Amino acid sequence: MNRINPLHILLILVIITILSFYFLNTKKNNMKIESKKINLFKEKVFLYKDLKKSWYNQKEIMKQVNFILNDSKLSGENINTTFNKKSVKIKLNFSNKKIVNYFINKLLNKKLRIKNLNITSTEVFVEVALI
Repeated sequence: MNRINPLHILLILVIITILSFYFLNTKKNNMKIESKKINLFKEKVFLYKDLKKSWYNQKEIMKQVNFILNDSKLSGENINTTFNKKSVKIKLNFSNKKIVNYFINKLLNKKLRIKNLNITSTEVFVEVALI
């Protein structure tokens, strides 16, 4: 009884090897999943960075606002603009409701952050954020 059977030792070594391969494989799969999550997060970060760059670019916002204000259909209308460091305030006095519809469609189809939009029966007041 004092002797250890070599088959028992071999069996224990085989079991330990199989268990180690199993645990190694599960760790590999976990690492792959985490790597995919990190890559997805990086893609979202770059997308957010690009969106923030386009939505918060002061020159691009001013360019879009000026493009809307210089439109030929709006040239005969009474438009007052006030430029501040943080925002652009546009006040449109109108007589034709088609002009209001055209102006609002142009404004809402651009990448602009609108802080305030008030429409009454005779005027439209819009405040566009620059910063």
